[in-house]
Amino acid sequence: MSFFKGMVALSLLTSSVFAAQKCTYRNANELLSAIKVNHPSLIKKAREVEMAKLNIDAANKLINPEVEIEGISNLDEGSHYTTSVKLMQTIELGGKRSARVKAAKEEVGALKSLTAYESEMLIIKIVKNLYELKHLNEVIPLYVESLDAFKRIHRKLSKRSSLSPEQQVERETLELVISDYRLKLANLKVDRTYLKNHLGFFSGRDCEITNSALPKKLNLNLKLAKIDSVEGLSFSKLRYAKKLTDLQVARLEQERGQAYTNLRVGPTFEMDKEDETVKKAGVAISFDLPLFNRNGAAKARARVALESARFTFNKAKKEANLDLYSWKAQYNKYVSSLKVMANNTSLDMKHKKVESLFKRGIISTAMVIESHRQLIEYSMTRNEFEVGAVEALWNIYNFSGELMKKEIL
Repeated sequence: MSFFKGMVALSLLTSSVFAAQKCTYRNANELLSAIKVNHPSLIKKAREVEMAKLNIDAANKLINPEVEIEGISNLDEGSHYTTSVKLMQTIELGGKRSARVKAAKEEVGALKSLTAYESEMLIIKIVKNLYELKHLNEVIPLYVESLDAFKRIHRKLSKRSSLSPEQQVERETLELVISDYRLKLANLKVDRTYLKNHLGFFSGRDCEITNSALPKKLNLNLKLAKIDSVEGLSFSKLRYAKKLTDLQVARLEQERGQAYTNLRVGPTFEMDKEDETVKKAGVAISFDLPLFNRNGAAKARARVALESARFTFNKAKKEANLDLYSWKAQYNKYVSSLKVMANNTSLDMKHKKVESLFKRGIISTAMVIESHRQLIEYSMTRNEFEVGAVEALWNIYNFSGELMKKEIL
């Protein structure tokens, strides 16, 4: 079996397996809402945050008390011996417990901000995938139409009993072009099948996305909210950098608390086995003498980590403003270009005119091939510009902190 036939068979098999059930989403926003709720990565991230919250409760727990039992036998008096019992409770000094709880809370805050940022990046990718699937549905028919046109010309040339050298070159060129377009078409169909099935899976269903769930034509006259700079902490990436700074402050407090020794205190009893009465009672106090180690190295590391986090946060603020400017420039560039580009209706009319001229024998085979190639290339370029504008638009939404509330227009 040839490579091409294998690709076609695989494509048909894939389509027959996965195309049985269609997703019944009325529009792109309904699909996007379902993905926000059911995407496996988003569910996993939400559960990781819930798991991290349990660390706060664990950090707030007291240290368990200790029991020490000691039996001492008097060798001169045979079986006579005494038993001493100590019950010790550790008291953490230096604010260790409160610093531990604060660090656990800051870890949850940092994880929430990171999760928000990663979730927003994922939604931007999903929106791009929806437009890419829409574009595949537009480009694939162009390849099919081109293949049909090339095959018709090739059949006409093949039926002739004799061909001029120029016609022989045309026939061989068409054979190469047909093979090339077949491979490209098979590849595009595989990409389309992948997107259809995965977008359906991400929405929580084992189904294939239909055209009704895809975005419509991009609104090129959309007026963006005026955002000249990133202020506050609405941008999740910037908020994450700030939370990392707060976390390092809490960890420095933890290391400072570790410089203080813990106090272990509790009652102690001594009992005699013969009459089983308490002979002696008192209080035991135990603690480490901080003569050689005051946790200086760990505190120094924590201070360096805090300085690094503050530096990163300040740089993140500057970078955020640069990114915002870049995304706005990209959006304006793509939208202004799309406005002056010919639309699909205009392109289709020009293409039909070329087809008509060829059928009348006015233009050559080479011109037909070039016409189809230019049509596909132009359509793909326009689609790339549209995806670029969509990506820029949703990244701008991200800077305002409202991305998860936005809909596909």
